Amino acid sequence: MIEFLPECQGNVVAVRASGQLTHEDYEQFRPRVEEAQRRHGSVRVLMELDDFHGWTVGAAWDDLKLGLAHLGQFERCAIVGDRAWERWMVALGKPFFDVEFFDRSQAAQAREWLRRPTLPGTPVGRPWLEDLAGMVRRHPVAAVLIGLGLLALVAEAGRHRGLRSFPT
Repeated sequence: MIEFLPECQGNVVAVRASGQLTHEDYEQFRPRVEEAQRRHGSVRVLMELDDFHGWTVGAAWDDLKLGLAHLGQFERCAIVGDRAWERWMVALGKPFFDVEFFDRSQAAQAREWLRRPTLPGTPVGRPWLEDLAGMVRRHPVAAVLIGLGLLALVAEAGRHRGLRSFPT
């Protein structure tokens, strides 16, 4: 379930995610992200994970499509949680965009980091993402297949590490 938080202002989309995210949750989340990106050119996301159990297959697909469609437009993402696998998932995203994991006790620091201004001329995302974004736009089917393969590898790695509640 997704609940929108009061911090949703300007280019910030703030949510509390609990339980298992579904396609219906992304049907609410995606328009908010896209509207912030359309109005401001980029978006910052605050996601508080509260008793979070990952994604349904449909929601994982929606997440992948949203990320691929908007490569280089996520300015910052602050993830607040309390589980090792959540921290691990955030670490996987670091090569692709500016994302930080904050323990639940650091929620105030997460909000401060999210609001912190970027230096003028600082590119959103990672410079090599523009090339990747162009490839995704030219070859969307191949990009989705590669993304699904990576998702399967991540899920398999999680199973080998004994993560029972690893997102699916």
